[in-house]
Amino acid sequence: MKKLLAALIALALCLSCFALAGAETEPTVYALGNTIEDFTVTTFNGQTVTLSELLKEKDMVLLNLWATWCGPCENEFPAMEQAYEQYQDRIAIVALSVEPEDTDEVLADYVAEHGMTFFVGRDEPDFATKFDIEGIPTSVVIDRNGVICYIECGSMPDPASFAMIFDMFIGEDYAEPVILTEAPGVLPTVDREDPATLAAALEVETVANPEIQYIWPMVSAEADGRSVVKPSNTGLMAESTAALDIPLEVPDGSVIAVTAKLDTDAGYDTLTFDINGVRVKGFSGKMDWFTYAIPIEHGGYVTLTLSYLRISRYAYGDEVFIDSVAVLTGDEAAAALAANPVYPYGDTVSIIPVGENVREIEVSDPDMLEYLVGTKTCYILNGEEATYAVTINRDVDPDADTFYSDSDGSLILLRDGLTENGFVFTAGTDAADTNGYPYTCAFVHWDSFGSYQGITVFRDEANANYFFYRFLTDYGYDGLSWSYPDGTAPARDLMPEVMLDPGMVDTSEYTVRYVDQDGNPVNGVTFQITDNSTTLFTTQEDGAVTWWSAPVACEIQTMELPEGYEGNTQTVYHMPEEGGMLEIPLTRK
Repeated sequence: MKKLLAALIALALCLSCFALAGAETEPTVYALGNTIEDFTVTTFNGQTVTLSELLKEKDMVLLNLWATWCGPCENEFPAMEQAYEQYQDRIAIVALSVEPEDTDEVLADYVAEHGMTFFVGRDEPDFATKFDIEGIPTSVVIDRNGVICYIECGSMPDPASFAMIFDMFIGEDYAEPVILTEAPGVLPTVDREDPATLAAALEVETVANPEIQYIWPMVSAEADGRSVVKPSNTGLMAESTAALDIPLEVPDGSVIAVTAKLDTDAGYDTLTFDINGVRVKGFSGKMDWFTYAIPIEHGGYVTLTLSYLRISRYAYGDEVFIDSVAVLTGDEAAAALAANPVYPYGDTVSIIPVGENVREIEVSDPDMLEYLVGTKTCYILNGEEATYAVTINRDVDPDADTFYSDSDGSLILLRDGLTENGFVFTAGTDAADTNGYPYTCAFVHWDSFGSYQGITVFRDEANANYFFYRFLTDYGYDGLSWSYPDGTAPARDLMPEVMLDPGMVDTSEYTVRYVDQDGNPVNGVTFQITDNSTTLFTTQEDGAVTWWSAPVACEIQTMELPEGYEGNTQTVYHMPEEGGMLEIPLTRK
């Protein structure tokens, strides 16, 4: 089971089949800030829905583009439905499937299975080609003025994420369009503490809470017998930031030493240090008490900002503690700098597989390949396991940035791959005859996923042939080819024995079902599956989720319960590689 990035890549692959075809005949016509033309759609059950009529009664309309085969779409529908039930007097949702084979009958069954009460139909206006979207699900906010105010590409499996968006566009005070380039934050529910209390905990003269609406405060606490401060946004389901400003007077050649401890979702949630608004360092993952020294070349008055950036979209038992902030000079400063981690930096960011039989290959259209899977460069391994050598420049922070291979779906902090030969990572590879995927992608991510460098690898020539001449063809692409740099390529009929048919790959069926004390199914339970990767699912009306994968033992942990139910969110259940049914009991209050 591939994790988020792999799902997004596969999603983009499927979406591109209609997006590119549409782009040849009709250019993108809508962008953020445009006024959308009035439109009318017919839902799966024959209702006629017109935008202008909806906006006579509602403050905003959420246009959602999706498909029944889209897993991330399915993951966000319970959250969307829950938020809709709360806001339906003020907002409308129109969910249009972009999949031509999602007939009214298919949609009717899907709606019944998932308990969707908002408007659902087919994308007959062809919004898929009228918006510059990168994949599905994509949600578009249309305000009461008919203006496109926000476009979100990606799954939002948390009702709070939808509620935050809805709150921006409802109410009697809303008049002029509010254009959002990113999702609104979660309004803090924690009061700001007396700055003197926080300053005393950090052993500094003064601190200041940023007066920004969506910034959560730091609060005082005790950890390991120390008086500390900690971010108040740990454990939230939605993206959020907590921050604290510390004004300091520092001499030339001094350092600012910050002592902290953290246990966060590696690669997602990060403690960062900024000087005068410029990020200088970040830390993620698990680290016991450590001190990091920030060098100050030119003295004067500076502001150190401590921030905790939380981008995980599921509950995580994260802990972040900051013990002290100190300005050091002379020998103390030199000793603190000498204790900082040292990493090898080069001029560029690169990732290449290494090994005796690895061969780079050339692709006929690298730009198209990048559009489909996110990479331009390909290698044939001639082996089942891949070893990757990674180089980085100073734009990359090994304590916060990550290596990712979609063969197992895990994010690995770059520092955890440091060896005497530089950054080295080993990971398995996918193949058509094991799980149906003839390729594996590996990436280095930095700037909180804003930048990346990646490659695609194949176990052997047969899987490369299968990818270019069968796998892509099944999705409507038959114009890509590959060869060795000298122009030679093996015969196209050199293929794995299996084709892209899950029935021909050895798979197991797994089902997790939640029931109350009377044996009734429980809808809306979010749980985590960990096998070779980590994935979240939410139960539907039957209280169950069923999936298929190559046989692998997995762990199941309950993450969030619907209102009105109690249960154990600490126990980790185990399912064998042969699959089966796991029934988890809950108590209805």
